Amino acid sequence: MDPAFGNDKITYPKGAEAQLYDWENLTKPNITQLVICEGELDRLLLLSKGVPAITSTHGAMTFKEEWVEKLGKSRKIYICFDNDEAGKKGSERVAKMWKMVVVRHT
Repeated sequence: MDPAFGNDKITYPKGAEAQLYDWENLTKPNITQLVICEGELDRLLLLSKGVPAITSTHGAMTFKEEWVEKLGKSRKIYICFDNDEAGKKGSERVAKMWKMVVVRHT
């Protein structure tokens, strides 16, 4: 769907905490490449194509630094968020967190 189309956005109840969708991918040592995507449907599409992926359940700006810590610096990480303002800001935010984690562990 075109992100410029419509004004309806999915929101979550106040106080609901974002979760990482597919923690299991972080526990599999054979996964050497991983996509961090913006939404659950994106993750399901990638999975259907055999691409391991994780996402936050609450949108572009909710990926947590504690999750980045669990990625493991030996994996090749791809950040693939939507091509809209929120997606661009969210992907930049995750990239900065990833860079900080890698620097801390080297």
